[in-house]
Amino acid sequence: MPTFIEKNCAYCSKIVKAGWADKRFCNTVCRSAHHNNSNQEIKKELYRNAAVIKKNELLLRDFFEINKTKDVDRRTVLDLGIDAKYYSKRIFSAHKKLEIIQMVQMCIVIIEDNNFQILPYESACNL
Repeated sequence: MPTFIEKNCAYCSKIVKAGWADKRFCNTVCRSAHHNNSNQEIKKELYRNAAVIKKNELLLRDFFEINKTKDVDRRTVLDLGIDAKYYSKRIFSAHKKLEIIQMVQMCIVIIEDNNFQILPYESACNL
């Protein structure tokens, strides 16, 4: 007859009775609650990042639609309130000497250190 090592549930600390040797939880409710709690911070961070990227996109779109210009300098981009640490995709093009920072459907194209272009994603793809 196999012997079972008594362990405490990782969520509620009740004794885990029968089961596999590596069983950590007394039932599925405790297992689900433990994983939901541990993933909660990760989900919050993902939602925060997505919200900042969406805000960046809206700022770029509004600026582009109001000014109808695509050429801007670094100061103007920073004054818009864009948080450049958050973006969807970053593309470096060595042969064209430019960098594209995509924020969902809007892009900032960095041509030189202080010369930027704000473009819709479709236009930036054709560069």
